[in-house]
Amino acid sequence: MKKIFSVFVPLMLCMSCSGFLTENPTTSLSSVYDTETALETNVRGIIRSLEGPGMYASDMLENLQSCSGLVHWGSVSGRIGDERWDCVLRCLNYSSMSLNITMYGSFYTAINNCNILIDALPSSPVDTEYKKEIEAEAKLYRAYLYFTLVRLYGDVPLSLGGISQASSYKALPRAPYCEVYAQVLKDLETAFENMRSPERVAAVTGTQGRPNRWAARAVQAVVYLQIASILSVPQDENFYDPSKPGRIPDFSKYGIMDASDAYDKAYKAAKDVIDNGPYKLAWNYADLFKWTRSYTDHYGKDCWNLDERILVIQSTGHNSGNVTAMRTLPQYPEGSSVKAGTSISRHSNIRPTRFFFQQWCRMTGGVKGEAGSARENMYIGSPDPRLDLSLFHTSYKRSSDGKTVSVYPASGTIEQVNMGGSMPFYRKYWSPTYSGIPDVADLYLLRFSEMYYVAAEAAARLGRSDEAYDLIDKVHERARRSDPSGVPSSQPAWNKGQFASADEFVTALIWDKLFEFCGEDHEFFEVRRLGAKWFSDQVIQPVNAFLSEMDQWTYRDTYYGGSFQFETDYQKLRASLLCEFPKDELALNPAMTPADKNDFSWE
Repeated sequence: MKKIFSVFVPLMLCMSCSGFLTENPTTSLSSVYDTETALETNVRGIIRSLEGPGMYASDMLENLQSCSGLVHWGSVSGRIGDERWDCVLRCLNYSSMSLNITMYGSFYTAINNCNILIDALPSSPVDTEYKKEIEAEAKLYRAYLYFTLVRLYGDVPLSLGGISQASSYKALPRAPYCEVYAQVLKDLETAFENMRSPERVAAVTGTQGRPNRWAARAVQAVVYLQIASILSVPQDENFYDPSKPGRIPDFSKYGIMDASDAYDKAYKAAKDVIDNGPYKLAWNYADLFKWTRSYTDHYGKDCWNLDERILVIQSTGHNSGNVTAMRTLPQYPEGSSVKAGTSISRHSNIRPTRFFFQQWCRMTGGVKGEAGSARENMYIGSPDPRLDLSLFHTSYKRSSDGKTVSVYPASGTIEQVNMGGSMPFYRKYWSPTYSGIPDVADLYLLRFSEMYYVAAEAAARLGRSDEAYDLIDKVHERARRSDPSGVPSSQPAWNKGQFASADEFVTALIWDKLFEFCGEDHEFFEVRRLGAKWFSDQVIQPVNAFLSEMDQWTYRDTYYGGSFQFETDYQKLRASLLCEFPKDELALNPAMTPADKNDFSWE
């Protein structure tokens, strides 16, 4: 049986497995919650809703990553003048943007599915301990959904009602963001205390595809790190406003009085997962993205059985065309064959920018083109194996005249530049042969390696610099294993003391994190986590400087049009840290006040 530690495994709604999975879903309204099988069916219903329109695997992936300044959105030249593309160029989701409206509503639909089940459990005749497990898993999903929402919108309606309040969020006022974080932490505490162990998951479900209690601890670590970032630079966040109630961060309810407290909790949670959890780093980086049962790694695992997985998006359907994004490998029953062609249909809409490629090479000992060549001042590759394993280059022809243009240099050696003009895709989502034909692939939302990044950043902020270097070297050691033989490459590697301060270490760590998780839905959140000044200093201004140097290059005109520059006004950039609230919610929710309609410095 395909074994992964995954939050989102929608196929479990329809697949045939052992135990309760062999039974037909309960359909009688009188017994929807009356048996263990019925409760499991309801959990799978929650999971199914998590892949809905605008959720993690579709519009959100494409749109939010593009708003980071590090990813291109599809056929960009055709979007100049399009409001959707204008949003991306301003690093902001507009109130009227359809993708924003869809995303917001879909999140609350999934949250309500969690609430309905939680609300129904007290009256269910099922064994109390079994119901506690079900409630805990539902609260993990709810916590992760609200954690995403609060990072997207700041203050959001906090709907905890059940069946009688199926659309309750549409009539609720926005709750202060600190209250939302408090609920997220409360749900995660319950989840970690009462969710199933890995062994219990396997015993009850006949598979290990559903998350175990350690997934809750891992999410806790990420939440604590986010809170620590807010407390480090509160005035740099969009939602900070001393003149309004609830806008000065206060997390004292959870014993967090300052940033140091939050970093300490993030460190302890991440270390707990590292030291005591069931996860393990893949043997080398390439093992994470082979996408074939014919390949097994150093530990005898295929891509869908790796112990590095914590939360993963999968999908059920065999999608035709480009209708729905992120169509991933179903969790087939034991012995069934993998069906190709069910992968990410929007693979072409999430492409790294040339700046991101150059930044990656620059920060990892990259090499430039030959002196005297057109690429003399351009990086053409890096010894970091993750770059070559992450990006796939294909020839590109300009749509206006069909002429082949030099958009990106090829990654790797100088000789490889002779491939000609190229436009990278994320190789992670393509077939093992990188033949240009999308194949089966999953989207990682949370991998075990992120725990090392969380622990390393927290350790650096807490003054434990040597330990911070040791922690990140665990990830780099894995990255240096560039082939199954485990022979290390020279990069990446950090020497203790090479960064003069914790700030320098953390900035380098965040970039390295972006390299490690490129294309895995981290970009939007990571570049905004430390506030507007960091976003401006580390992304926006360097991108603008990079574009200013490229007047003679086809790339700039093809992707941005003319002399485009990203917004540098501090207040507008600060506003872009959050998505604007969807216009439908502002117009139709009677609990929304006039202040809500002109909030967070949007206008």
